[in-house]
Formats: sequence, C-alpha cells, structure tokens
Amino acid sequence: LQNPNTKDQVAPVDILWVKGTEGGNYYYSFGGNHRFEAHYRLGLTTIRARLIRPAPAVLPLYLGGSTPELK
Repeated sequence: LQNPNTKDQVAPVDILWVKGTEGGNYYYSFGGNHRFEAHYRLGLTTIRARLIRPAPAVLPLYLGGSTPELK
C-alpha cells in the first residue's frame, strides 16, 4: 500500500490489554508486524488497534514460561 487513501484497507494491530493483580495495565502485541509496517509506509502518525481484554490466565498461552508476574 502506498496510497494514504487506502489506509482503511490495513487491518488494525491486535493489542492484548491485561490487568495485573494490583491494577497495573500491561499491553502485548503478537504478530501484526506487517500491519505496523503498512501503517508506517503510509506515513500515518497513528496506528489503528483493536484492544482485546483477555483473562490474565490466557497470557501464559502466548508467553509460556516467560510470563511475568503482573502486578
């Protein structure tokens, strides 16, 4: 995509928004690097995103043993 008029054709980046046990906010993006690059190449100053609010127990499915303690 090289035409800014086609920006609506770029799917939003998926962002997982997880609340920690003490109310902290944690944001994770998995995949989406090509969508990020498309926004960048179009010269957009913002990136469309879809916030997904999973249960904290879902995060280890993505991060495995690297899952931090979320406070």
